[in-house]
Amino acid sequence: MNPLAHEIQLAFEAGEPQFKTKQAEQAHCDVVKEIVAAAVTQDFPALSALMSSDVTLEIYAPPKFPWRCKAHGVEQVTEAVKQNFSTVCDQQTQITTVTAQADTVAVFGAERGKIVQSGESYYARFVLNFKIKDGKVAAIDEVVATA
Repeated sequence: MNPLAHEIQLAFEAGEPQFKTKQAEQAHCDVVKEIVAAAVTQDFPALSALMSSDVTLEIYAPPKFPWRCKAHGVEQVTEAVKQNFSTVCDQQTQITTVTAQADTVAVFGAERGKIVQSGESYYARFVLNFKIKDGKVAAIDEVVATA
């Protein structure tokens, strides 16, 4: 299992004492683990296969991150993820909390890294909110903040 996906599972279990009885939420968490692992390893065919055809992406981040912040549909969202990951390097990501309820999985964390274009180091906190529909990611909303 991808180390970041493993962190997501551990955080879900830590935050949900009855995780073994939360089968739907565990299934949704599994989809999130797979899509995060696909993004981190740059397995874009796998990433695309995990999204619904009408998937949406919205990111709210400081301007120093030269990211594509809105996309709709599998092709556009995949290209946005590809482009966005190419703008940062040396990422050290830590998952702090995972909350899953009904069709939503929220992943909270922190990340250190460098912005490729400027070489500037960053420390950011983030929340990734995934909506799952029919076993696929239907929406990804991310909020990123830096101090």
